[in-house]
Amino acid sequence: MSEVGDLQVVLDALDVLVRDRRPELYPRFRPGVSARELDALAAGLEPYYLPAELVALYQWHDGWDSSRDGVHRSLLPEAEFNSLAETIAAYRGWQQALGSDGWHPLWFPAFGSQFGELVSLQLEPGRPAGQVYAFHSEEDLSTSSDSVAALFAAALDCWRRGLLPEDAAYPEIRTIAARHNPSSRKPSGESRHEISRSSTTDWPDSWKKALGIGPLVGAADEEVVRIADFEGDPSSGRPIRAELTGWGGSIDTLVATASDGTGSVKVLLTRSETENFRELVGGRRFDLWLVPTGEQTSVDELARAMSHIAVVPEVPYVARRIVPL
Repeated sequence: MSEVGDLQVVLDALDVLVRDRRPELYPRFRPGVSARELDALAAGLEPYYLPAELVALYQWHDGWDSSRDGVHRSLLPEAEFNSLAETIAAYRGWQQALGSDGWHPLWFPAFGSQFGELVSLQLEPGRPAGQVYAFHSEEDLSTSSDSVAALFAAALDCWRRGLLPEDAAYPEIRTIAARHNPSSRKPSGESRHEISRSSTTDWPDSWKKALGIGPLVGAADEEVVRIADFEGDPSSGRPIRAELTGWGGSIDTLVATASDGTGSVKVLLTRSETENFRELVGGRRFDLWLVPTGEQTSVDELARAMSHIAVVPEVPYVARRIVPL
């Protein structure tokens, strides 16, 4: 596989360079894991699989001790190379803390813990990792490296220029990273694209498939009715096409205003009742399928939760389904 071959060339060159130029740092490399050890650790990730590049990487070296003897030295720019066991533990920690709505089960933080770079686990064994994404505990993802090989190629370039392992020569390091990753970074080193943790609009197909998320299909134009007409016959079940602006709520429940030029109406959206709730991003247009709120249990719960800061307005409709346009 060319991805693994390209990576192996870079890894071999980096290994020789560190050993020859900075022999005092070479012990920071941990010994590679055996095929048996790797299989045992990776079994805990099933039904997902390590991409082929990571299999080769951990057999090369099982991480780099960046803080050995209390002195920090970086192997990679803006990222860590932790052991496979440490990375699996971090992966489990993200899943437990955020769940699938905040951390996707395919996101594997191979080069960081609280922040760093992640690659995608695969739905089948032996598949390449694809693009590498920067992650942070408080931010969306962003494109970082075109491949694992490109990530390490940028690191090798920095080592050859003497910019690593001290990892302090910015913005030069970012500029070098950009040259090795033109699809992921602008020439200045900034990310080219951000990818929402929640909305699936820009997700690769494998990310959607792993969560059972199908195509987001909007309503046919002839099915859509204006808000003014919908309110005249709310039992019709026909969708409206409107701009949604948030009023307030919680991580699982939101009251929003739907507007289309003929009128506006308050709408309740909840994680349990609204299909595609995770696609909700303020200031966008949606096709919405609404039904009367009924007993308003969710509205009442929200009103109680927000009673100390605001009065929840009357909400006549629940969105059963939304599709971003």
